[in-house]
Parts: sequence; C-alpha cells; structure tokens
Amino acid sequence: MPKYGAQDLGTYLNITQQGIQSEYYNHFTAMQSPLIPVNPKRVSGILYALKHKQRIDVGYASVSSPEFESRIMSPHNLVFDGTRWHVRAYCEKNRDFRDFVLTRFNGECEVEGPAKYDQQHDTLWQTQITVSIEPDPRLTPNKARIIALDHQMNQDSNGNYKRNISIRAALLLYLLKQLRVDSYQTNPEAQQIILSPDCLASLQPYMP
Repeated sequence: MPKYGAQDLGTYLNITQQGIQSEYYNHFTAMQSPLIPVNPKRVSGILYALKHKQRIDVGYASVSSPEFESRIMSPHNLVFDGTRWHVRAYCEKNRDFRDFVLTRFNGECEVEGPAKYDQQHDTLWQTQITVSIEPDPRLTPNKARIIALDHQMNQDSNGNYKRNISIRAALLLYLLKQLRVDSYQTNPEAQQIILSPDCLASLQPYMP
C-alpha cells in the first residue's frame, strides 16, 4: 500500500504529479483546473515587493472600474482562493487594504520605494474569526449524518453535528464560496450545509 505519512491525499497526488513513479499513479484522476495562467513577469515584480517590503505602481482594472488605471499599492501576501490568485495589499487610492485579482493587472510593476503599511496594519488580516457549519436542518437525520461525514463534523451530546473553522477575517468570503454557503438553495440536498445561526450573527461585521 502507498505510504504518505501524515499528509493528506491532495499532498500525495501533488507529489506523484511531480514525476515520482508510483504503481498507483494511473489510478488517480484530477480535474483540469480552470485557473488562468498569470504573467510570470508580473508575479516576479510582486514577489520582489513582498520580499523587500516595497510599494509598487501597476495598472489595474476591476468590474467597478473596467478601464486600466495606475494603482500604487503595498502588497503583503499572495492568496489563492481555490480558483484565482489575489494580492492582499494596501491601496493608496482607496486608503485601505484590499484584494486584487492577479489576472486583472496590466503591465509590469514599478517599484515606488519602501512600503509604509504591511500586514501588521491590516486589521482584517490580523483578526481570526470562527466559522461554524452544520448540516441543513431540512435534511433527514440519515442524510445529515452523511453530510457531517463529508465535512468532518463533530457530534455533541444532543446529537447535533457541527464543525468550527478558524480563518482570517480578510479571507472569509473565499471560505464561504468554497463551502457554498454564500447563497441559499431551496433544495436542502443542494444546500447540504449552513452557517449556524449564532455564527451567522457573529460574522455580520465582516460581511460586505
């Protein structure tokens, strides 16, 4: 049998895909990622800014501002949300910390000198919050048990299933999308899980 220690299956698959021979490799299939490649020159400029704590000037467009315009920002982390890469940075135009999608950058980064703001100044990045999920209460007990297994939920003394997930407040929306609890489904089998009522109330200050 294959041995991959304490790592999860995803880690094992990544190792085999890097070229390590395994008699089990042909029995694994992974869906092709829809992730759009990012310009390496663009990433190298951001990595330089991260390493040396620099401000950068780069073209950027968004849905709200579809025309490319110069943005001066101080990046402090690259974030992968499962689908896209983002840069967490202080934006001088908006005077706060925001996420910038890498594929929406235009041109190469120009260094503008030392950054005045870093992750220590990013309140949402420094704030840890707890997201509590549970099976959709509309499910039958047997179906709820299966959903609890899928999400590694624990069962309390009253028979209720729940799992607590700790995450940075700045990354909350990405987690909600991954869990598919950012919208409500009329079909409980499509919904599967919900945020616990107490959790939903506690997360309101961090919702858009």
